[in-house]
Amino acid sequence: MSFNGINRREFLFMGAVATAAVVSMPRFSLANVKQATLSDCMDMSPEEMARQSKLVTDSYDYLLGVVDSIQDAGIRKGVKGIIKNPAPTIMSQLADPANRKAAYADLKAQGYVEKTSQEDFLPAGSADKSPQPFLSSPGSGYQSHHSYPGGVVTHTAANLMLSDALYNNYKKVGPSGNSVGGPSLANLRVEF
Repeated sequence: MSFNGINRREFLFMGAVATAAVVSMPRFSLANVKQATLSDCMDMSPEEMARQSKLVTDSYDYLLGVVDSIQDAGIRKGVKGIIKNPAPTIMSQLADPANRKAAYADLKAQGYVEKTSQEDFLPAGSADKSPQPFLSSPGSGYQSHHSYPGGVVTHTAANLMLSDALYNNYKKVGPSGNSVGGPSLANLRVEF
């Protein structure tokens, strides 16, 4: 029996690999965690809140460690540069009024900016400096997952840990050199 081209054996194999990935993920210690009151947080900037969070700072340190392990020096430098200053380089193209108008028209035609006027579309900003550090950026909008200062850091770290664990566990139980079998993960696409 198969569903969408995946048979039962392949499905069970992928489930076992995913479970092994989750089980083998590194765990952060929550020892020495300081509690902060809502009043304390209201007196802090988003960056100060992120720096006070053990989960966020442990996740950030993990990400920097992974970046340091990138073998290609050029890629390592580029990724570290993005983490240190995720500058919106698209702003350099949108500084030209004609490009800004064309981008707005394209997005409006697709229904993405129905409630935003062209005057309010993407406030002017620097293409060289991020308006907010990666460390304190939320991972989503309010009332969604990782919507706190540093949420994008914990989200990225969790996804990287899952990907790494999945890769390492697949190497252990995958079809290369044994008879376990299963679908090829070579065609999976990972987007950052």
